[in-house]
Amino acid sequence: MRAGGPTLLDTGPLVACVDRGDPAHADVVPAIEGVRGPLVTTCAVVTEAMHLLGRVQAGPEALALFLAAAAVRVDHVGGLEDLAAACELMRRYAETHMDFAD
Repeated sequence: MRAGGPTLLDTGPLVACVDRGDPAHADVVPAIEGVRGPLVTTCAVVTEAMHLLGRVQAGPEALALFLAAAAVRVDHVGGLEDLAAACELMRRYAETHMDFAD
């Protein structure tokens, strides 16, 4: 992982970190622990991860605890300009699976 600067966390690594049954759990945990610098995500990613962790016993609560313990900065969509930019990126990269959280 990158040292020093912010590291963006997407839904997959957050879910894998919390869900011990996730196939990537054993790889993701040490990778996240090895990050030097702030961890950053978005409210859309947290929402998506909470939804996916709803199938895991105490999954959403474990995610909330992880975010707090790791001091993850959760950024919000600022306004309509940000939504327009997100739609443009989704259109430009339509061949790559991408949703609002990305």
